[in-house]
Amino acid sequence: MNTSNSRAKSGKTVKMSIETGGKMVKAVPLKSYSLTSNRSCESQSSIASVGIGVPVKPPSEDAIIRFRLIPEGTGTNELNTYDQLLFDCVIYVIFCEKHQTIALTNITDRNRAFSWFPFFPLNEVFTWHRTSQGGLAIILGQDDSSGEMEPSLATVPEYTIAWLNLQRIQMPNSRFYARVTQFVKLLTTPPSSSPCKIKCCQPTNRIRWIKLDDIVARKVDKIWGDEVVTICQDLRQDKRKFLYEWTLDNCHPPPESEHGRLLQTVEFTNQCSLQLYEAFARHLYPAWFMTEDSFRCFMLKHKLLSNSDKNINRLFKAFANGNDSISFQSFLIGMACMHPKANKQFEARAKFVYHYYDLNNRGILTDSQMSLMVNELGGDRSNETITKLRGYKCASNIRLEQFCKLFREKDIFPLGERVLRLEKSFFDIKKKRSLNT
Repeated sequence: MNTSNSRAKSGKTVKMSIETGGKMVKAVPLKSYSLTSNRSCESQSSIASVGIGVPVKPPSEDAIIRFRLIPEGTGTNELNTYDQLLFDCVIYVIFCEKHQTIALTNITDRNRAFSWFPFFPLNEVFTWHRTSQGGLAIILGQDDSSGEMEPSLATVPEYTIAWLNLQRIQMPNSRFYARVTQFVKLLTTPPSSSPCKIKCCQPTNRIRWIKLDDIVARKVDKIWGDEVVTICQDLRQDKRKFLYEWTLDNCHPPPESEHGRLLQTVEFTNQCSLQLYEAFARHLYPAWFMTEDSFRCFMLKHKLLSNSDKNINRLFKAFANGNDSISFQSFLIGMACMHPKANKQFEARAKFVYHYYDLNNRGILTDSQMSLMVNELGGDRSNETITKLRGYKCASNIRLEQFCKLFREKDIFPLGERVLRLEKSFFDIKKKRSLNT
């Protein structure tokens, strides 16, 4: 697979191309495509796909808790089938070079409260290539979201298509699920003989076209998984890795590492890590990196926070550990850091508390962030805290490295051990639910 990429500065046209042998492709409809495979329900799984979009009312807490990414081409009678299952799928990065836009799923109804790449379930009956083309016929070929109408080829634009990457995710039952990513580039100038007469970048019930610059600059709200941003960034910079694997070996850090010792201290066993890993995967799939929106949904769904908590955005920053999204490893360590037994001697706990205040991910607090931190960690002794910080020449601002050292070694923050704690852990709530069922 040959790739080429011409960088451009912000606001200028970016050329991205992945060659497919110079052949133009037309989508082929799958007239009798079944969204369920031959496998048993226990070995399948799904979730949901949604969108950015037209102005809509903010989703209710109930809608947030029940939200899943749902594959395109799914009829309303099949939504329950995909509510809790995982499944092999193909996701589409559809790029219009002419208008510099990317297709994301559209927010149009109660089942689409958030946005991601459109995706389609793979099936053992058809090859991945044919399924990819058939899925595109449904996504691009009609303005109908029921999935019950046969796609109209007359409304499908011509495009080139190529494999972008393959991600394999292993679940606790040892089964791997495949997520194939296809890069689809709409042809800017179809041949004069082409029957295609449609205009590109037209919004439908399924998709809406978002400016590439806005995605890369993180100006698009209601994004379910951070792959939307990172894949677009990688395409611009010609940074591509074909194979990604998330195995059970990655779930629990080595016991001799600091993170491993932290998990031992808070009594998070290997089995605990696997339980959280499965919940993380079933919540996000086929996305794999949490945004603030999908993080909020998880915490509400599992009753770890309430929707009235105004500091969820700050808590997201703490879990993200200075990054723009939350990986499973960061999520696991974040849960451990909020456990009452996670003491300040662990550097991970100190970093967790610091990032709760460093909302800009700068590694240094602003005056307002510094003031908030001193008031919340100093409590009634905040003036004493400021005096001690002056002695270390960091009363007006404090860097991450300074904070970690002072937080762990000095008695400067009286309430440091009490802040950012969960009243009940994920495993306590899960155990209570199992006893009630």
